[in-house]
Amino acid sequence: MVAQVPPTFFGMQMGKGIPVGEPWPVASFATTRLWDSGTAWALINYAPGKYDWTVFDAWLNEAQTHNLDVVYCFGRVPQWASSNPNNKKCAAGGGPGQCSPPNDLNADGTGTNQHFKDFVTAIVKRSNGRIHYWETWDEAPNPMRWSGTLNQMLRIAQDLRTTVLSIDKTAVILSPSGGIRYPTDTQWFQNYYKAGGGNFADVITYHGYIDKSGQHPDPEQMIVFLNQKNGFEQTLKTYGQSAKPQWDTEGSWGIATCCAFTDPNLQSGFVPRFVLAHAYMNTNRFYWYQWDSNAGRLWTASGNFTGKGTLAKAGIAYQQIYKWLVGNTISTACTGPLPPKLGVWTCGITGPNNFQGQIVWDTSQTCSPCTTSPYTFNSIYIQYVDVFGNVTSTSGMQTVPIGYQPIFLQNQNE
Repeated sequence: MVAQVPPTFFGMQMGKGIPVGEPWPVASFATTRLWDSGTAWALINYAPGKYDWTVFDAWLNEAQTHNLDVVYCFGRVPQWASSNPNNKKCAAGGGPGQCSPPNDLNADGTGTNQHFKDFVTAIVKRSNGRIHYWETWDEAPNPMRWSGTLNQMLRIAQDLRTTVLSIDKTAVILSPSGGIRYPTDTQWFQNYYKAGGGNFADVITYHGYIDKSGQHPDPEQMIVFLNQKNGFEQTLKTYGQSAKPQWDTEGSWGIATCCAFTDPNLQSGFVPRFVLAHAYMNTNRFYWYQWDSNAGRLWTASGNFTGKGTLAKAGIAYQQIYKWLVGNTISTACTGPLPPKLGVWTCGITGPNNFQGQIVWDTSQTCSPCTTSPYTFNSIYIQYVDVFGNVTSTSGMQTVPIGYQPIFLQNQNE
């Protein structure tokens, strides 16, 4: 990304607490995605022709109050509509039967698919123009999210596009999402786009998780996975989809306990570096997962979920990277050694009123304790800001300490 960074580059996902009184995040972001938010198909459309819009309406009201645009993600087939309602392999994806295809959609993609079309019609009409973005399916390559055939998912995508645009011609359709790391995911994407799945999407989505059990997640590793042989980016080029906008609709360090990644200083360094990795890949939007859950937690609720709660160091770092980027331009694309190599990364930043800056970090360093190396900086920079917002003058310095956590060198006072 060598362009001015818009607020919509920053998306945030939140758990189910907001509609029941959890305070709105103190971090800045411009868009949200409704997933794991109490608004799944199975929860809203609880019986044939029956709908409970309570939580959905509450989210839309909150989004409107905070001037956010909204992505709604489809998934989790209601048990009554499922072709295998007792399929317990779906349990981790929401509940029995929820990853199985609807019972009116045949394996070859034929059938009425009326259950799905009826729900799409109902939710698009209910949103009344307050949702502009509709994501086809959550993690379609993941059998705990979708155990149906490729032809069934192609039919889902086709019916979604046709139904949504018949009601709202300005709507934007997002592809099914999926991981970027494992061969099962990348092979699914190859099959889907080879079969013409891109014809039904205006935006291509992926999930940028890079975590692996027992290892610290390396933010820049996302770049390697996206660009690996037969990977996501190559697939899009091969099948004519690379010119479309790409969004990461879900990503973070994941479950911290899985990856020996519970150190707050490591997490606070990960956040800005992971955001910048998305900019490196020209990803147009990145939806952090998530504000208030065990995966990528930036904030911890108080006992009754309605108090002020506790902002994590990583949450402060998220606030800082938003402040560093939005309204400014990444004038010099981020450069540095890709994993497994280690070393210094830099990103050139310019902004209004002749602002110039440089974000710098050293992937060979670690936390905690946080180690640093000396970096010789351009004398135009009079100060630097760390990921917690602390400002240090560079007067009398020839080098500045850089480490796992980025710093932002600046030619002006904030």
